[in-house]
Amino acid sequence: MPTRTPIRDEEHAMQYALRLLGYRPRGEEELRRRLDRKGYAPLVTDRTLAALTRLELLDDRAFAREWVTARAGHGPARLKQALRAKGIARDLAEEIVAAEVPADEEYARALAVARRAVPAAAPPLDRDALLRVRRMLQRRGFSFGVIGRVCAQLTDHLTEEGDWLE
Repeated sequence: MPTRTPIRDEEHAMQYALRLLGYRPRGEEELRRRLDRKGYAPLVTDRTLAALTRLELLDDRAFAREWVTARAGHGPARLKQALRAKGIARDLAEEIVAAEVPADEEYARALAVARRAVPAAAPPLDRDALLRVRRMLQRRGFSFGVIGRVCAQLTDHLTEEGDWLE
């Protein structure tokens, strides 16, 4: 079996990392985990990530901003939690989510999600239907204040026939 040289490992690691980034953007920590799982030495992984950062192909801030923007149906709490799970630093995750999802945008997102969840032909929301909407919005990471406003808006803007009043 041929021996592996560090230079050859770095070339392989770079090709593997570029292939992963070709599928979709990734954060530095997520890419580090994938390289580690593939069995590359820590030094090879560090050099590969440093090279990708120098080439501006790896940027946690840009990745987090793009990721948050693509998930319009989720609230700030869920977005922060998901970014943390992807290896984005807590302060960066909070900064990006606060910038990309201000309070008025959170309300607009929650209302859009709730309107899609409530069938247009449904009769006015009863207590159980309203509870289902509340739970769904909670699971998606919206704040309790926003959820309360959305539920009030839903009950105020449905006619007897279930049509939306604009």
